[in-house]
Amino acid sequence: MTKSISRFARNTTDFLELVRKLTDLGVFIYFEKENINTGSMDSELMLTILSSLAESESISISENNKWSIQRRFRNGTYKLSYPPYGYDYVDGHIVVNKEQAEVVKRIFSQALSGKGTQKIADGLNADGIAAKRGNHWTATTIRGILGNEKYIGDVILQKTYTDEH
Repeated sequence: MTKSISRFARNTTDFLELVRKLTDLGVFIYFEKENINTGSMDSELMLTILSSLAESESISISENNKWSIQRRFRNGTYKLSYPPYGYDYVDGHIVVNKEQAEVVKRIFSQALSGKGTQKIADGLNADGIAAKRGNHWTATTIRGILGNEKYIGDVILQKTYTDEH
């Protein structure tokens, strides 16, 4: 049982392949939204049509999302999904969190002086300084901060391109 054809597969070819394989194994699929059961069907024509419509809808949604992101870039209104440690969102603008900024400076300073990421994390934990989500510091978190391009103002968004929907 699945919610809908569009949730089962994103393209018609994959959809029909999966339905055929499952049917050959004696596994039938009930699509709730379309009220279709592959066990009681004589033809794949309806499934093919509905799957094509779902694929077109998925492509359209993908293109709309890409367009809106690019539009926000042009308007200068793009918002990072989650501000890095040392920053907060206030009224839609990214602002420095002074207390956390001092911790970021400490991390970079200690790293530049040759201290390892685990030692930096241990020092922050020993001083009772909470990480972004209130967790304890780890070497991985410190490495993430040291490698985060946002701290040097070199953010490049949409670095990857996928030629699929």
